Amino acid sequence: SMFALQFAKAAGALVIATSSSDDKVERVKALGASEAVNYARTPDWEKEVLAITAGRGVDCVVHLAALVGVGQSMYQAADYIDVNVRGTAVLLNQLTQAPPKKLVVASSMSVYGEGACVDASGNPMQVESRSLEQLERGDWEPRGPGGAALTPVPTPESKPPALESVYALTKFD
Repeated sequence: SMFALQFAKAAGALVIATSSSDDKVERVKALGASEAVNYARTPDWEKEVLAITAGRGVDCVVHLAALVGVGQSMYQAADYIDVNVRGTAVLLNQLTQAPPKKLVVASSMSVYGEGACVDASGNPMQVESRSLEQLERGDWEPRGPGGAALTPVPTPESKPPALESVYALTKFD
């Protein structure tokens, strides 16, 4: 979110940030946000944004908020689904009051599972799921067929999804 804030400010945009935390509201203001609204304290935050913009609304919404973490999402599924899915639904409902021209919603590389890997010859390979034996040995490296070592490489968006955690599921839908 700080990345988006800095780019928007560099482009000359009036940046209105939202957060559920007073500390984060102060932090984004210190980093250049023109305005910031704590939506936990201001349930009708969209009305506040309309007031700030004299009823015009916003041109672009960058929605990056999420409860983040792959491993812990498996043990806190309800929390992750509530924040990541219901939270986005609440935002979309509020945006019907004054639809922006653009909406950017972040996903996560976790939707690709292990990501892309190549073998020793540079050929793309599918990462095998880690066996119990591999985990017990503490061998966390990606392996291909027959246990061959693989090297991670940048993952293209064309890679098919491999939704292996609750977090990945909430970032895919």
